[in-house]
Amino acid sequence: VSIEANNGLRCSGSVISPSWVVTVANCLIDLKHTDLRVRVNAVLRGVLGQLYEVLSVTLHPDYDPETMDYDVALLEINGTTNKYVTIAKDVPFDGLNARVSGWGAPSSGEWLSAELSEKIVTIVYFNDCKYIYESIGNPVTERMLCASGTYGGPCQGDAGDPLIYNRELIGMMSWSFGCGDGNFPAVYTDVTKLRDWILGTITLPPIEPKNG
Repeated sequence: VSIEANNGLRCSGSVISPSWVVTVANCLIDLKHTDLRVRVNAVLRGVLGQLYEVLSVTLHPDYDPETMDYDVALLEINGTTNKYVTIAKDVPFDGLNARVSGWGAPSSGEWLSAELSEKIVTIVYFNDCKYIYESIGNPVTERMLCASGTYGGPCQGDAGDPLIYNRELIGMMSWSFGCGDGNFPAVYTDVTKLRDWILGTITLPPIEPKNG
């Protein structure tokens, strides 16, 4: 799904229950829930599908905007949808392929994609990814997983892109080095490590809409 603000794409997310969407916390910094809309079942960016207002935004309490650790947030939408994805319990083995989809720009300086695109990526061995990024001063934590593809890497507009394996959500695009740089693996929030917090939060009593 696309998460929109100011009539434009802010990032992507995934519907995980009839009224809840999961995305990355870094997408929602400095935004109120009233600034946001969620568009479901759309292929063309910003066109058609079902558009929902957002009732509440919940960032993980341990989210660190500097290290991007615990980079996860939940949006409660004003309505329900009957199509959603299951959160996996475990990450697949290193070297296996997964699918990532989104509307991000193909490379630096280019426009966002007008149509939803899907790419095949390969899960990267955690310690290899950790070593690569620690060499340039970027820590990779246990709440992260890495993947790379022959297409290059993620770019503007790819935050929150869902990483799917065997029809289950395993990750969300969190951060990377550069824009479309295939020399560095993309780093995803590992939702399997945050599954308990996600499921525990969406089963709490509904939050009343706030004014403002």
